[in-house]
Amino acid sequence: KNLCEVSDKLKDYKDVNYAISLEGIGKIQDYIREGSSWERIKSNILEYKTKYPNNKIFIHCTIQALNISHIPDLIEWCCTHSIELSMNNLDEPNFLGISSVPPKIKANVIKNLRNINWSGNKSYNTSEYSIPDIKKILDDTNFNKENFNNLKTYIEWYDPHKEWKNVIPEWKPYLE
Repeated sequence: KNLCEVSDKLKDYKDVNYAISLEGIGKIQDYIREGSSWERIKSNILEYKTKYPNNKIFIHCTIQALNISHIPDLIEWCCTHSIELSMNNLDEPNFLGISSVPPKIKANVIKNLRNINWSGNKSYNTSEYSIPDIKKILDDTNFNKENFNNLKTYIEWYDPHKEWKNVIPEWKPYLE
C-alpha cells in the first residue's frame, strides 16, 4: 500500500507522521535495497505531501561506502521538496563503512557537499549529521585496505552481473 492509502485509514487521527529509511535517490536506492523502486517511492512521497500537507514526513539515511557519493543528491532532493532529513554513519559491517571509501572518492564527495544549502532543512532526529559533520567524518576516517578488500568481495557476491558500473561508476578504477 502507498502512504496515502494508509493515511486515508488513519484520517481520524490528529497527526500522522512517517519516517522513511532511504539509501539515496534513483538508481542507488534501487541498487542497495534490491527490489526497491525509486520511482514508486518518489511518487508515494510526493503524492502524500500534496494530499496531506499538514502531516510530517521525514527521511532517514545511513551513510555508507556505496551511497556516500550520492548523499549530496539526496540532500538536494529533500531540500527541493521540503522534506526533513536525518543521517547517521553505518557502523557495521565494517566493510560497508566509510573506511572502505578510497581517498579520491571521499575528496569528490566533500567538494560536492560544498555547494549544498543545508540550512533550509530541519530535522527533529538527534542523530542528524549536518554537512560539516559529514565532511568531518570523511576527513577523520582513515582508509582501511582490509575493509576495502572485503567490500570488493561483497560486491562480487552481491552483484555478479556488475550492475555497479551503471550505479556507482566512480568506483570503476577501484573495483575492476
